[in-house]
Parts: sequence; C-alpha cells; structure tokens
Amino acid sequence: MERNACSSTNKDSRKNNRRIWFDWIQLIAAILVPIVIAVYTVVDNKSNESIANANRRSDLQIAEDQRLNEIQLGEQSRKEDRALNIDQQEENILLQYQTFLSRLIIEHGNYLEKSSEAKIVAQFMTLTALDQLNVNRKRILLRSLHHANLINFLKTEKSFNASIVNLEQADLSHIQFGLSSNRIDKLPMYRYIDWNYVWLPRTILVNASFRHTILDHTTFTESVMDSIDMGFATHTIHQSRTNFVGASLIKANMSNVRFRLTDFSFTNLLLSQMDNFECIECNFSHSILAKVNLNYSIISHTFYLSKDRLLFDYTNFSHALIHSASFKAINFTKSDWSNVQASQIGIYNSIFTNAIMDKSSLIKSTIQDSVFEDVNFYETDFSYAKFYNVTFINLNMYVINMSFISCEYCFFINVNFEDMIWTHISLRYSKFRDCSIDTNELFENSIDIFESKLINGTNEYNLGKIDSFHRILYIIRIKTGNRIPIETHMNVYLTIFGQVNQTRETELKSNDYQLNRFQNGHINNFTYLFNNFGQIKSIMIRYYENTQKTKWFLDWIEVDIPIRDEFYKFTCFCWIEKSEVTNQYQIELKPSEIIQKNIFVTYEVTVYTGDARGVTVGAHVHLKIYGEYRDSGESNTYRLHESKTNSNSFQRNQKDIFHINSLYLGKLDKIDVSLLDGVGSSSWFLLRIEIRDTRINNTYFEFDFQDNIRNRNGLHGEHPPYEILLSKYYIINDLTFFQISVITSDSFRSGTDANVYIIIFDSFKNTGKISLKNSKTYKNPFETGHRDEFHIELTEFDSPIKIKIGHDNSGFGADWSLDRVEIERPSLNQKWIFPYGKELTQLNEENQIEIELYPKTN
Repeated sequence: MERNACSSTNKDSRKNNRRIWFDWIQLIAAILVPIVIAVYTVVDNKSNESIANANRRSDLQIAEDQRLNEIQLGEQSRKEDRALNIDQQEENILLQYQTFLSRLIIEHGNYLEKSSEAKIVAQFMTLTALDQLNVNRKRILLRSLHHANLINFLKTEKSFNASIVNLEQADLSHIQFGLSSNRIDKLPMYRYIDWNYVWLPRTILVNASFRHTILDHTTFTESVMDSIDMGFATHTIHQSRTNFVGASLIKANMSNVRFRLTDFSFTNLLLSQMDNFECIECNFSHSILAKVNLNYSIISHTFYLSKDRLLFDYTNFSHALIHSASFKAINFTKSDWSNVQASQIGIYNSIFTNAIMDKSSLIKSTIQDSVFEDVNFYETDFSYAKFYNVTFINLNMYVINMSFISCEYCFFINVNFEDMIWTHISLRYSKFRDCSIDTNELFENSIDIFESKLINGTNEYNLGKIDSFHRILYIIRIKTGNRIPIETHMNVYLTIFGQVNQTRETELKSNDYQLNRFQNGHINNFTYLFNNFGQIKSIMIRYYENTQKTKWFLDWIEVDIPIRDEFYKFTCFCWIEKSEVTNQYQIELKPSEIIQKNIFVTYEVTVYTGDARGVTVGAHVHLKIYGEYRDSGESNTYRLHESKTNSNSFQRNQKDIFHINSLYLGKLDKIDVSLLDGVGSSSWFLLRIEIRDTRINNTYFEFDFQDNIRNRNGLHGEHPPYEILLSKYYIINDLTFFQISVITSDSFRSGTDANVYIIIFDSFKNTGKISLKNSKTYKNPFETGHRDEFHIELTEFDSPIKIKIGHDNSGFGADWSLDRVEIERPSLNQKWIFPYGKELTQLNEENQIEIELYPKTN
C-alpha cells in the first residue's frame, strides 16, 4: 500500500509539475504576445513613418525640381527674349547707322573729307556702333564703310592721306573679312573679296580672317593681328603696296600669300605659317621670323642683279624652317640664321654682313653672286651645296660641313678654316687670299680644284691644273674712227695677254675680203685659233710706220670667245701715238667691258594677231630667235602655247603673251615663225611680235610682219619658216639706275671744295651737266682718298662711251686731284672705269678744270 501510495503521490506530483509548466507557458505567452505586438507595432509605425518621410522628401524634391525647372524655363525664355531684344537692338543700330551713313554721303558727297565737323560725327557714330554690334554685323558695317571709301586711305594729287573714319584701337577681332577657312585651295580671282585701299593702322585684329582677299594698297601699321588668317591673300596691281610696319603677327597664317612692294619692317611673325609665300620687292628689316615655316617661299627683287637690295637687316630667322625657298637680291646685314633648318634653297645676289649662322643647315642649296662678310659660322652644314661667284671675307669658319660642295669662282679673303669637313669638294676658278687653311687636307679631300689659287701676301700658288694648250676660236672685230677723210693701209699686229699666257704677235688679216683694211668708219672682222690662256687681261695693238698715211684713229676692239661664252670690249677713241720707249705706233688696252654670255634668261614674247580671219584650230605656232651672240638653236625652236593672257591663243584681234627660257642671245636680229602640225592648209594673220628680255625690263625688240603665216604641211608641200627681221629696237620711258663712284687721289691736299659735275655720253646723246652734290658715302665729298658714290636714274640711256667731269673752281682750295671715275649699271652687271690720275686746276700747264675721259679698264 505504501508502494502504491508512493506511486500515486509521484503521479500527482508529475501532474502538478506539468500544470505548473503549462501555467508558466501561458503566463509567458500572455506576457510576450503583447510585447511582440507592441514591438511589431512600434517597428511598423517606424517603417510607415520612414516611408512617409521618404514620400514626403520625394514629393518635396519633385516640387523643388518642378520649381527649378519652371525657373530655368523662365530664365531661358527671358534670355531668349533678351537675345531677341539685343539682336533687334543691334539690327536697329545697324539700320540707323546705315541710314546715317547714307544721309552723310548724300549731304557731303566728295567733299566729306574736307568737312571736319562731318568727319568728327562720322568717327563718333562709327565707333559707337562698332562697340554695340556683334562680329557679323561689324563685318557688314565695315563693308559699308569700305564701299563708301570712309575707311580707305585717300589719294590726292600730292600725297596719300589717312581715311576719313579712323579705326585706331577699335576691336575687330574674330571678324571674317574674307572667305571661310574651309577653303583650302586657290580660287578664281572673281571669287576673292576686295578690300583694296583699306586703312586699319593700330587696330585689334586678333583671330580675324582675310583669307582669299585682295589687299592692294592696304595699311595695317602697328596693328595687333595675332593668329590672323591671311591664306591666299593677294595683290592684283603691279605697283600695289601693303604696310605691316610694327604689326604683331604672332602665329599668323600667311600661307600662299602673293604680295608686292610690301613692308614688314619691325613686324613680329613668330611661329607663323608662311609656306608657299611669295613677296616681290618686300622689306623685312628688324622683323622677327623665328620658328616660322617659309618652305617653298619666294622673296625676290624684280631685278635679279639690282644693287638696291631688299632690306632684311637685323631680321631674326632663328629655328625657322626654310626648305626649297628662294631669296634674290636681299641685304641680310646683321640677320640671325642660327639653328635654321634649310635645304635646297636658292640665295642670289645677296649680302650677309655681320650675320649669325651658328648650327644652321643649308644642305643642297644654291648660293650665287653673293657676299658673306664678318659672318659668324659655327657647326654650319653646307653639304652638297653649290656656290657660284660667292665671296667670303673676314670669317671664322669652325666645324663647317662642306662635304660634296661645288664652288666655282669663289673668293675667300682672310678666312680662318678650323676643323673643316672637306669630303669630296670641287673648287674651280676659286681663290684663297690670306687664309688660314690646311692645304694638305684640302688636296686630300678635293676631287677638283681646277685653276684655283692660294694667295698669301705676295706669294701666289696654283692649287689646280691650268690647261693652256687647248686651241679655241677667237673672233675679233675692230672699228676705225671716222675722223679724217683719208684711208689707212698699214699692217696692224695684235697681241693678247691672258691670265696664264699670251699669244704671239699676229698680223690682222681680214677675213671679209677687203683689200683696204681699217677704212674710216668701217668695222673689220678677224678669226683666229689661239691657245686657251684664261681670262684676257689686256691687248696690244701695234703697226709699223711704212707710208705717209700712218695716223690711225681707233674707236674700239671686240674679242668674242664662243666656247667660253665670254665677250670683251676694249674702248680707245683716240689716235695711236708713237711710243717713246719702242719708237713704234702702239697702244695697250685693258677691257672696258666683259660680258658672260652663258646665262639663262626669260624672254617675254607678245604676239599680236590681226583683225582678219584665218587661224585654223590645231596649227601650232613655232618661234626661233636669233641674236648677236647665238640663235635659240634648231632643237630650241619654241612652240608658243599656254598664253599668259588667254585660254585660246591667236584668236582674231588678240594679244597673247608667252614666256620662254633661253641662253642669253644679246641684241636680237631676226626671228623665224612657222605653223606646224596643222590639218590641211591653214594661215594666220600676224601683225607683229614683241620680245622683251626680262633682265632688261625696259628693252623691247619689235618684229613687224602684217601678213599671213601659212603652215608647213599645206597642199603644195612644206612651207619654209617665215623670216622676220628686226623692225624696231627701243627702250620704253623707264628709268635705269646708275651708280657713279668718284675716287679722289690719296696724295696730300688732293681734295676740293668746288662744285663738281659730270656729263655722260652714250652713242647717241648725253645727259647734260649732272651736279654731284649728295654723296652716299661722305657728308663732305671729294676729300683726299674719298670714294664718293652717287646714284642717278637715266631714261633711255645706252652704254657710256665717254664722260666729261670738272668743277667750277669755286671755294677755298678748288684744285682737285682726280684718280678715276667708275660707272656701274647693276641691273645688267656692267661697269666702266675712266682713269685719269692728274689734277684739275688752272695753275698747271694744261689749265684744265674739265676733262674728257674714255673707259679704259674693267
């Protein structure tokens, strides 16, 4: 029973325990459920609140965005309204200005420039309008001003004046004066925009464009033109001028520009593009051309041999690119060529004095008829260059690359050569005077030093072989003066003294079958084969006294050497007197003129077709020219095509101009004209042909015909060429520049204070008295040892054959010891020397203050 009681008790106890846990569970559940519900409620409320806040923020952002968008739309609308208002205001300003301008022109007309009040009003209204207009309307306004000649410089009878409206300091930046920059090629001239005579000094033209514009007679003095585009800008008038003096053209585009007579002095062209740039008779004195691109450019004087060279003094070319460019007749005094990269450039008739050429490269270049004096050369590269008639004076040449150069007729004076590179050089007819040079190195590296010389002090050494044994043809012409009415029949003998040898004394036997030689006023011709003894230094004429008729007045002697293309003239114009030394009639003459004929020239051929029918399409016109030195040759019979003036040549009543290149022919004698390759029989009515030697710009040869030219392949067989003789040789009314040098003796008290004059004679006329007052070299001329230079211009003047020079015997110390007079014509590279070496005074036996002189030496 106790076991059962215990068992019953345990069961009750377990039941009670289960009841207690269940009660606790219920209690816990009763407690946790509200807590969970409360937590959930709190969390749910928080979540809802967060969502609500996010929704509120989103709504607020949307509202703000809508508000800002409305504000932006409103601002944009207001801006558009303002822009429309400004545009309308600018349009009204432009219309008002154009109305004002029209009234001003109507009221004042051609007298506007004379009315100071009208000019002030025009100035004020223009500057006010420009300040309120945009770039496009500024262009329209400027175009109106240009058409009205208000911003163009004014040409009066006496001078050129500034424009009526002065735009100095006006901001014209970004204005497109020309065509779009997308135009990258040359256009027909009718497409170009004309801004001729525009006057824009000291204006602001940054990033403006003058592309494809015509700029005849324009002025941009001291303007700011940085980054301007002037591509393809051009001149169309031969005497047109443009002035850029003092302008800033940094990073300018000057590519493909074609200018004449333009002044770039004191301009800054740093980093500019000037490729394919052409400028004829332009000056760049004191300009900055550093780091420019001058590839394929041409800068040239009109006359190749002009001594009035274009000014490039003090110009800075440092680090420039100059490939395949050409410079003709330039003065590069004190210019800076350091670090220039150039190749295949041409430099002709130019002067480099005190210039800098450090670390420059001029490989494969051609330098001709030029002078380098006191130039600083260091690490300069001249490899493969060609030098012809170039003079180097007072130079230090350090580490210069002269590999594979060709140098003919070069003259080195007082040049110090150090660490030179001479590999495979050619030196022909060149001279080294007082130079510091390693001759052994020169010999080892030269492939040709023919007839070159080394002259130090009084010692002269031949560096190369001199060929004096080859016999060549000499053509001799002698003119006897027409002074007395009797004839001379004596035997005349000639001796020629050359550079390395002389001829034997040769009797002059005429080859023109004249029994009586040397008749008054006649010219006798002689032909001989002599050894090639180099350049002629002098000739000796002698005859024996064998009859009573021994007096002989000799005008001149000419010696022509065709194989060397050399022509010598010896003027005498005197009686042959008996020598006190030899007791024979003789005279020694030195050349008064030497002409090198082996030069190429361009002939301008102008053909006039008559007012008649007859040109058959397909017939080609051929021309052959004959001159005093040679003819153009059968192989150089020129076909006249590509007329410079017309697309279709030889049309009725038409003028056609052609250019042909040929060896210099001298004075022209005749021409042959023919029609070739025509179909059937054809004819062409030719009026005349004019030929101009472009080196001698004012000399014309006229061949008059006024008849039909028939083709060679006609119905009746081949027609021979038509020979047309020279009908007229004339010089148009242009001025020819002459330089007169008067050298006073260096003996004690040789100078004069008198007024000196000169009279120059050619074969037909004289200049009259020319007062020699303004010396180019000395303020006080004609003092002891002076060489006074004078510049004159003469109209239609041939070669001088004599001069008269004298003084008026005025002032204290009028007596004057004249050494000689030299006259030069640079355009033809001609020079005449008139020696005297005596006093012009009334105190000596001759009592002369005027003397007549003839050219004796060259």
